[in-house]
Amino acid sequence: MNTSSIPKALQDEFAKITLTGDEAAARKFLADHLKEFPKDAQDKIVTALFVDAVGKAADQVDEKVKLQKEALSVLADIEKAEKTLNDEKKKVALKAGLGI
Repeated sequence: MNTSSIPKALQDEFAKITLTGDEAAARKFLADHLKEFPKDAQDKIVTALFVDAVGKAADQVDEKVKLQKEALSVLADIEKAEKTLNDEKKKVALKAGLGI
């Protein structure tokens, strides 16, 4: 991509945003001003934004799967504790029935 085909004012404004380190503002600027960039730059911007969005969606899916696994583990622990408690109650009841 040849940056000389990008209007100077657009380059300057984008440079100011990137210096702040605000990725969300940079993404918004690129989306808002997409049509002002040359076609080859537009294609690269759209691809980069798409790849970024797909990556974030994948991260969210991974986090959801992790939380679901943790929830299943907690439920298994609860079921195990309930079984242990019920077994202890049965032992107490049996001992009481035997007079021990």
